[in-house]
Amino acid sequence: MKKFLKYILVGLPVIGIISCGSKSEVVPDNRLYGTWNLDKAMRDASVTTTLKGTTITIQDSMLITNMLGEEIEAAYQKEEDKLISEEPFPYTLSINYLSSDTLILTGKMRGYRMKFDFLKARPDSMRYELHEGHGHEDHDEEREATEL
Repeated sequence: MKKFLKYILVGLPVIGIISCGSKSEVVPDNRLYGTWNLDKAMRDASVTTTLKGTTITIQDSMLITNMLGEEIEAAYQKEEDKLISEEPFPYTLSINYLSSDTLILTGKMRGYRMKFDFLKARPDSMRYELHEGHGHEDHDEEREATEL
């Protein structure tokens, strides 16, 4: 009886691990979705400023960008760490790094080796803007008044 319990106690976790590892379901990485602002672009290992102001918005199967001057939509497929599109222009971009606030893409576009460093756009409600006459010193005075 003790041997039987021993096998049950050892066998159940092993079966659980094997069954979890055999799932082929791919869970989408939601960190990729949203709007990203270009922070820095490299063309053939040299910094380029011609793409300044570029944004991309990544949705389930659609990428929207102003990279070519006007806003365009491009259907894409995600295969492992790559974004692949054929229309309106073909590209394959590798996701070199992805966090909640940074996205680094590399690949060839129009014959150039490209590297794009993007920062996640913050929603308007999270932005803090200083208005004339409302600098930090005003907020410090308000904080001191509420702390008393």
